[in-house]
Amino acid sequence: MNKRLVGLMAGVLATGCVGEWKTGGNIGGANRNARAPGNIPGGIAVRAGDIAVSPAGNYFVTLKGGTLVQGTVGGDDAREIQGVPKPDLLAFWGQGEGFYALHKERSGPTRAETGREVLVSYDRSTNQEKWRQEFTRDDTRLDVTPTRVILSGKRLTILDSANGRVVSDREVKTSVRDVDVIGGGSHILATEDTNWENGSPATTLSVVNTEDGSEESTTDAPNCADDVEVSEDESTAYLAPTLCQQDPVTVISLDRTNIKVLKNMPGFGPVARSPVGGHTMVAFMDRDAAPPEGTTVPDAVRNSGDRYHLMLIDTDTLEFTTSPVGNQLPRYAFTPDGKNLLVDNPVDTFSNIRIFDMAAHTMRDVSGPRVKLNLFTLSKDSAKAFIAENQLFVLDVNAARVRSAGFSIPPASVNLSLDGLTLLVTQTTDKVMLFLDAINVRETGRVAY
Repeated sequence: MNKRLVGLMAGVLATGCVGEWKTGGNIGGANRNARAPGNIPGGIAVRAGDIAVSPAGNYFVTLKGGTLVQGTVGGDDAREIQGVPKPDLLAFWGQGEGFYALHKERSGPTRAETGREVLVSYDRSTNQEKWRQEFTRDDTRLDVTPTRVILSGKRLTILDSANGRVVSDREVKTSVRDVDVIGGGSHILATEDTNWENGSPATTLSVVNTEDGSEESTTDAPNCADDVEVSEDESTAYLAPTLCQQDPVTVISLDRTNIKVLKNMPGFGPVARSPVGGHTMVAFMDRDAAPPEGTTVPDAVRNSGDRYHLMLIDTDTLEFTTSPVGNQLPRYAFTPDGKNLLVDNPVDTFSNIRIFDMAAHTMRDVSGPRVKLNLFTLSKDSAKAFIAENQLFVLDVNAARVRSAGFSIPPASVNLSLDGLTLLVTQTTDKVMLFLDAINVRETGRVAY
């Protein structure tokens, strides 16, 4: 095991083993904890109090105990949905007004999974179940295209979204780690979990046609599995884990008939893609890590007083520049305008958020209460981040300052309407959805459920 991994894990243990419940299981690289309207890759894990907002932004789905509740954003109506089992994962339809709920059956005093699951398609316009399918398996992901539903875990299964018919079903070598929808939904890029052979990692990536489930091309990357980021033009994909014995940034050509590894770079991830223009990917480098074979760490990094450096990759040229980010493992999230990165370290309780200017390559410290980006949403104009911790906090990006929103009851979750004008907040103590004006952070309404 390399010295970087040993050092990092020692640091995690020293800070109290911050677990997945606290960090979202995301301790470095691209921050995956932001909430926003619409689907997220792999499905929305709707736990008690979590808020899923439809892609159109007009309605929300949350949980009351084990029962799903739906309501209108900003409205005074919220009602329980009878007959749909409590979902482990939820995804909104690719077309139309409805959602899919994947429920895993549990039994006994320990509530252990039985290996059986139910997938339900619910039509909100008619308030009726459209179809359901039952399986004996254990899926960990729920992804959608405009016409297909994709279940994956130890198997990769594609269903017709109109009627639940199984289009294709096949085993994979390990299990599916990530699914990226490409070609407007005509294809997916399926990334499997790491396969170790002779002490070396390999990750299988496959381009799959969603029309019939056929595998059009496949390749093995000399890297550990993690979330993959696809360039805006879908010509390349970027695989970079946070923790592995070998951690390059692997660049993959997405020629659908001949997917292949283009090159490895010395860096770590997961990689974040700029939301504007899409021509910049962000990874990070570790000065103290031995670079993967065939790669070289720049002198500016190797001779730096800072251990970690952001790595800004141009997806057109595959060249990169670096910028020092300090001695703490960085986790980063783009603001919607792509102008800033919000950088934090989830395992260091004494550190606060910092803001990296993408144009100037400068870092600003944030003043105010120390908070972590473990559960947050970003305003559409990129001016604010709303952060759920022991209370609701607001980060003013321009002023680089965090303040309390003034609500004493701890929030369970946050999300935004599609237009960015309404902030949705659930509370841990009451079954109440608060609607706040996202500009001045004042309550405009609430609905009990």
